[in-house]
Amino acid sequence: MKTVFFLLGILALPLFGEESIKAAMESKKNTLQIDPALRAQDYQQAFEALRKEKPAHKVCITLQNGTIFSQIIEMQRMANSTLFLLRYNSPQGIKLQIVELESIINIGYLE
Repeated sequence: MKTVFFLLGILALPLFGEESIKAAMESKKNTLQIDPALRAQDYQQAFEALRKEKPAHKVCITLQNGTIFSQIIEMQRMANSTLFLLRYNSPQGIKLQIVELESIINIGYLE
């Protein structure tokens, strides 16, 4: 199967030109793949470090869709490290929310 893709790649060379092929190869060099379990562990550690550093400040998480969860009490990784269970304070009391790992873009303090 790899041979077929390789041959197709060679056949496509004249169609796209050298410049676009070089750009594609450059972008592949700059791609970083991180195991989701390791990324989830990093988020968990960042959350704990922020809570420990300034306990009085409210830790918040920003998602790709613009949603911001603030006043987070607990951030718990699920078994496969692709989901987080967030416990946070709201005007209606403590609430729970499940968040996908890949949707998190920022963890920080509420400003």
